[in-house]
Formats: sequence, structure tokens, C-alpha cells
Amino acid sequence: MATIRFSLFVLIVIIILSLSACEDPFNSVGIDTIPQSDLSPARIDTIYASNHFSKRDQILTISLDRTFLGAFSAPNQWDYEAWTCLKFYHWPDTLLGVVIDTAKIYMKIANGLGNQTLPLSFSVYKALRSWSGDSLSYDSLKYPSVYYNSSALLTQINEDTGWISISITDTAIIRRWLSSNVDTTHLNDGLILRPTGSNVIKGLYSFNASDANVQPRLSITYHRNDSTQDYNTYTHSYGTAKYVSNISLPPSIQLATDSLIYIQNGNSFHGYIAFDSLKLSPQILLYGAYLELTLLPSSSSISYRDSLIAFQTTSNGLIDYYNYMDVGIPSTQSSGKRVYKFNVRNLLVQWIKNSQRKMFAIGGHSEGL
Repeated sequence: MATIRFSLFVLIVIIILSLSACEDPFNSVGIDTIPQSDLSPARIDTIYASNHFSKRDQILTISLDRTFLGAFSAPNQWDYEAWTCLKFYHWPDTLLGVVIDTAKIYMKIANGLGNQTLPLSFSVYKALRSWSGDSLSYDSLKYPSVYYNSSALLTQINEDTGWISISITDTAIIRRWLSSNVDTTHLNDGLILRPTGSNVIKGLYSFNASDANVQPRLSITYHRNDSTQDYNTYTHSYGTAKYVSNISLPPSIQLATDSLIYIQNGNSFHGYIAFDSLKLSPQILLYGAYLELTLLPSSSSISYRDSLIAFQTTSNGLIDYYNYMDVGIPSTQSSGKRVYKFNVRNLLVQWIKNSQRKMFAIGGHSEGL
């Protein structure tokens, strides 16, 4: 959540871009001897966006410190769903050939969406192929027998004191995992956790959590074939996890024609804002440039995080995640409007030098959480 927390920001597209710049060619001799703050702008312009749109973009959740699981119907008719993929690996060779007596997975609950006092309802399936890449989508998961078995595993699920435990009744799958280090016929692609209702989404800490005490763990009791009396316990905490989410838009929202842009965390909607009509001479001295976005409260639902990020886009319109411009923290103006303001001067300097499309992408801060 960190933005599932499913934070939803809906912004009006009266987007204002303010540029402070010299209108005439300048002479740079001696310019470094004068503090920039002492220089007066020759002209201040306000430019409005020439085009905008919103769309959903795939985000790689395998690198996050938590996953999300559950289903939730918001009052504004936005329906959310999140599946968790979980895999334990790097098994010790000393466990080859042991008899598994019990197996239980523990996952620590993080923040969530909806009434967190409700129990989480889900089924557990054996995964049939690798899901660790960024190509796995919610649409792919809708078809069983492709990524997971059509029949759920026999499990007992319990939720207590901030933890979810999953007891695996059929331990044969655990035996296959233990032999997957050396026997390629026993592929270990982990588990798929599919929500079955309950109108709540809960965050579950992943193996990337900085606190090892909240990372997922698998606890097994076992004995060896030559001794039915010598029972042992082993806890394993090496693995990987991710979540795959989906959102169903209410009929009233038409992304192609709407006069708003939409920013959604967790399911990762981005707003794109173009300034194709912006003409900047390479001879101007650009003092500052700010992008301002105004929130439409009546169509917004915000929880946990309330900040946005302005990204640069590549020449083909994709988000350059490694080159974000600025974080916009909202402020309330005297008129009561809630405005997000970004310093985008460095990007406009690049626009002056290059002929790339003049477009921003707006996303939520920590949009995968």
C-alpha cells in the first residue's frame, strides 16, 4: 500500500506551469558574481496544459517490503483486489529425504484498506510457473491451470495478534520444495494466495522488510525415515514475494474523455500532462519553473500518504522512473484549495536543449505500498 493503502488522488487538469525567465538574450559575463536571488526576472509566464490523459501502468512489486492480499469495495464504487505470490527457496541439503509432519507459514500483517478487524479470507494454490518477472498481470491470474492449479491446497488459516498462519495439510508440496535444489523434476514455483472476499485488504510484510522478525517464515516439524521418535523443528525465512492488483472503475469515469487526471497507488494509475505549445528560446536564462496541481476533494480518497511525484517521460512517452523531478507535498491555499507544487526547472532546461516531447507523468509517492 504505501500506497496500496490504496491512496487515490484525483486532480483537476487546470494545471499551471509558471516560468520565470529572461525574455531577451543575455550576456553571461559577470553573471556568477551576482547571487541569483538578486536577479529580477524579465518576465513571468503562466502556461496551461495542452493535453492530458490517465492510464494504468505496471509496477514491479517484487522489490517492495510488503505484499497485499484481499478485496475491497470502496463507497465511491472503486473495487480493488490484490493477490499475493509467495515462494521459499535456498533449502539446506540436510533436509533431503526427511518426513514432513507439519508445515506452517507465518506472515506479519502491515497496514491495509478497509475494516482491519475483519478476518482475511483467501485460498492457497500451488503455482505452476515462474511469476517473479514484471509481466504477470491480474488478467493472467484469472485463468487457473496456467499460473496455478485449479484446485486449492488443503489448508487451515488463522489470524491472531497481528499474524496470519497458514497450515499446509498436504505436506507433499513441502517435500518437493526441499528437493528442488537438486532435483529439477520437482519444480518449486511457490504459492498463489487468492482473495475470496471479506471486503478487506491487508498488507503482509515480505522478505524485503528491514526487520527480519516480520519477514515471512515457514516452520516445519520433521523426522527421518530411520526414526519415528526423533522429531525436529526447522524454520526457513529465505524467499521472494510480490502482489498483483486490479481496480474496477465505476461507470461514471471515462479515462479517455474525462476532464480530470487520476493518480492511484497500489494499482498504479498515472496522470500524464503535456505542454506541447510551450516554446522556450535556448537564449533565455530560466530562473525557476513550477508545476501546480489542484486536488478535487469530492472525487478523491486519500489515506496513509498524501504526496505526489513528478516524473520525466522518455521520447516514446514512457515514465523514466530513475529521473523523477520533484516530490509534491500538498499545501492549502487561502482559498481553501489543496495544491501540489513541483519544482521542474531542471526538466525545462532539458526541454530547451532537446526536442523531446514536453510531458510530465504524475504518480503517487511510494506508489506500490
